[in-house]
Amino acid sequence: MRGEVGQNGLKFVEAQVIGQGKMNRLKFFGGLNGKTLGSLVLLGIIFYIPLRIALTRLQVPDPQGILILGGDPQRAEFGAELAAQQPNLPIWLTGYSQERLGFEGYFDRLNITPDRLHYDLCATDTVTDFTCTVDQLSQAQIRHVYLITSDYHLPRAMAIAWWVLGSRGIIFTPYAVPCLRGIGTCGDLSKSESRWRIFRDQIRSIVWVLTGRSGASLNPRFFSHLNPPP
Repeated sequence: MRGEVGQNGLKFVEAQVIGQGKMNRLKFFGGLNGKTLGSLVLLGIIFYIPLRIALTRLQVPDPQGILILGGDPQRAEFGAELAAQQPNLPIWLTGYSQERLGFEGYFDRLNITPDRLHYDLCATDTVTDFTCTVDQLSQAQIRHVYLITSDYHLPRAMAIAWWVLGSRGIIFTPYAVPCLRGIGTCGDLSKSESRWRIFRDQIRSIVWVLTGRSGASLNPRFFSHLNPPP
């Protein structure tokens, strides 16, 4: 009888301990407010992305593709020259639909075949340059790209790429295209790459990583993309 009581008592104590542990976990998570949970998720991402980037650097030391940010013909011209030197790399070019015809000429002159070119025309700004192409890169199993943009634009592009590409384990080797003043987007725009713009686009990138939304619909250019010119 005592043995049975002892065993039953032990089982009862074990059940109490297990039940108390579950209650403590529920109380812990239930006691966290939205701000605290958000902070924990953000901290998790901040640690997760560097780990993915470090792993990719070990596994894929050399670029597997070329990503050219649209918006300036100098970038496309520079990217075409690099593509001619790297004949085995596929090319992704972001930008607006009306730019495509102008950019194609640079690649035609260097005999770069159309099958290497991938145009992404959904981008409306620098953040969407990356959010619109990152899935395509992942599907093509591209984990390391040359990132080509203007020298003044590179710091903001790199800040966004760290979050957007890094969240998918994709790394980049940057190439800064020297800005010829008075041509393309160079000139006044080179003065507008402020810390605020970099910070703002980093926030947008974090929001995209968390929610899949970049805020692109707030940009007037977004609606022009819904009805592109013929």
